Amino acid sequence: MKTKIIFISIILLFTTISKSQSTDTSKSDIINFNEKTKSGNYKDILTSFFQLATTNLSGDEKTIDFNSTLFALKAKANPELERDINYIKETFSRNLQFNFKANLNKDFKYTGFTGGLTYAIINGRDKSVVEFGKDFDSLYTEFNSNLQKIQADIVVKIATDERLKPEEKEAKLKDFNDNIINRYINKEDITSKDSDLVAEFNLQLKNNNASTQDLLEKVHAYKNKFYQEVESKALWTIAVDGTANKEGKFNKASIGTIFLKGNKEAWNEIDLRAKFIYADTLVTEHLPRTALDVKAGMNFKIGKAPQQQSYFEIKVAGEYNKIFNNVLPDEDSEVITANAEIRIRIANDLWVPLIVKYDIENSNFLGFLNVTYNFGI
Repeated sequence: MKTKIIFISIILLFTTISKSQSTDTSKSDIINFNEKTKSGNYKDILTSFFQLATTNLSGDEKTIDFNSTLFALKAKANPELERDINYIKETFSRNLQFNFKANLNKDFKYTGFTGGLTYAIINGRDKSVVEFGKDFDSLYTEFNSNLQKIQADIVVKIATDERLKPEEKEAKLKDFNDNIINRYINKEDITSKDSDLVAEFNLQLKNNNASTQDLLEKVHAYKNKFYQEVESKALWTIAVDGTANKEGKFNKASIGTIFLKGNKEAWNEIDLRAKFIYADTLVTEHLPRTALDVKAGMNFKIGKAPQQQSYFEIKVAGEYNKIFNNVLPDEDSEVITANAEIRIRIANDLWVPLIVKYDIENSNFLGFLNVTYNFGI
């Protein structure tokens, strides 16, 4: 009987430790952390999975946007792509985005459809596939070894407690793994209602002379510094799209590029954009024309919530619009504006961007209210 109990304890110990290790290193957790650390400005350029947005809600020309990467669509059909070895191979599909828009007028009536593609030529911010390096591996191995010793002692005590029924032991081990070990590793508040279990875990940490806690702090400090450095890297995309009116007739096309580059501390980023546009106004006759839209600015992340999430961003920029031919009577061929774009994170995946433009020559203010929602697979 004693041998059987010891055998069961070993199995339970192995299961608990395996689960706690997978919590920190599984690809789904890395993907989630990757998403949380991306700025709202970044996600509006290149989403990782799916994005639903409404733009210019207060204006005359509104859109309902749906964006998705090729990877997200493939992973819907084959969830195995989210596993480490498969996910890393999907560089092209992670960086190719499909863009769809339903165009509406000021009365929310359908006026046409826009479809396009965005591709990240450079994406240094893809944190989810970057290796931490040997220094981190050795640091985490030492921390994990210390933690396993604490786990082993507590798991054996639970498994050999004759006062508990088998189902009670299983529930207690699950509680220990989910609400104590995993939350401790992620530096979250322990939520276990089993005060004795929490007290035992804290006692084990204390008896460990704080070395495990010190190692955990070093692990998180290393990871945060690493993610901060990656967050400062460049993102360069190119996008093409075409628009058809409600009768399905093609009337507009554009090609554009965006370049982002953060500073070393990752609290701001340079934002450069250019778009060349071909359009047919069809006001009174066939009137094709071309235009250029150029923006240069800086996006500031004013504050960060727990787990590296920015929750408030403000971007200041200058914008230059030039119409090369067939300027309409009520238009200026050149317009220069000073822009301010404020983004507020309402929830983990929900952003509300408010854009204000000031026409320097005509002293006019324009406002645009957008809402974006990013969601995973």
